Amino acid sequence: ASGWARLESPGPWNCLDAKAYTGTPAERAKLRSEWMGEYGDRRQELVFIGRGMKHEEIQEALDGCLLSDDEMAMGVDGWKAVF
Repeated sequence: ASGWARLESPGPWNCLDAKAYTGTPAERAKLRSEWMGEYGDRRQELVFIGRGMKHEEIQEALDGCLLSDDEMAMGVDGWKAVF
């Protein structure tokens, strides 16, 4: 078997659409239907499909990419100064 990857985008986040804030109640409800918490629909999703994948190794590699609580607390200005 060979490896391959595919990248798809459903389009811009709905939270960037002005109608999510100023539209009719029906427009706002539709655009906000998948919002979660303070970030609305801003998120990325990774899907892995396959046999024999090493879940723990994949999880460890992805977790290693996350910011620590201290790094997250620095905010954008702090990140610009450090990274």
